[in-house]
Amino acid sequence: MKALRRRFGDDGFIQLTGAIGYYSMLAMTVNACELEAAAGAEVLTL
Repeated sequence: MKALRRRFGDDGFIQLTGAIGYYSMLAMTVNACELEAAAGAEVLTL
């Protein structure tokens, strides 16, 4: 974490932490509600 704070500064580190938390919350909501992509939606792969 110290390396991230050095690289992005305190404000950037806080924004990064907030973004990670937000997307984690969205992922948990999608999983808990068993949501599926709409028919014909683009599938993203790694």
